[in-house]
Amino acid sequence: MTVSGRAKTIYIGGQNAINSKGELIGNDDLELQTKQALHNIKTILAAENASFADLVKLNIYLVNGSDPLIGYKALQEMAGSLDNPSPCYSFRNLHRVHLAFLK
Repeated sequence: MTVSGRAKTIYIGGQNAINSKGELIGNDDLELQTKQALHNIKTILAAENASFADLVKLNIYLVNGSDPLIGYKALQEMAGSLDNPSPCYSFRNLHRVHLAFLK
């Protein structure tokens, strides 16, 4: 959703590792899943003439027990070095989520 006024705000939610064909990418591979979700975000941002450099905040939710460093590595590869200004990133662990509907 995009909200315009004195400034433009883009709200993106619910991104996951589903590609444009509706296929789950990286089954049981956190790095591939994170990259696909970030690719989806990058595509949405580009449609609004924005990029990762324009982000103010990004939450990444991981299934409990996942290594946040793998997600952060994927983020760095997809978004590059974001130095000016650095957005707020948060990685949050979730208890197991039932994902049978994705298979």
